Amino acid sequence: MYWRNVFIQMAPEYDPGQIEAYVRLGQPTLSNCSNATLRREVKIAKACIKNAGPEAAAQLAKSYGL
Repeated sequence: MYWRNVFIQMAPEYDPGQIEAYVRLGQPTLSNCSNATLRREVKIAKACIKNAGPEAAAQLAKSYGL
């Protein structure tokens, strides 16, 4: 639940589960991420969601159980 709240704050216009799924592709262990790394990964995740579309993002999130 902690990460969901973090992603809601960092990207309120996106589904937090979808953001987390894309972030976890590059950073499987989120607790080891610095704030700068996490901000960069969220920026990349938002671009991925825009590019891949909401259906692909939803499928990725579902594959992570989010």
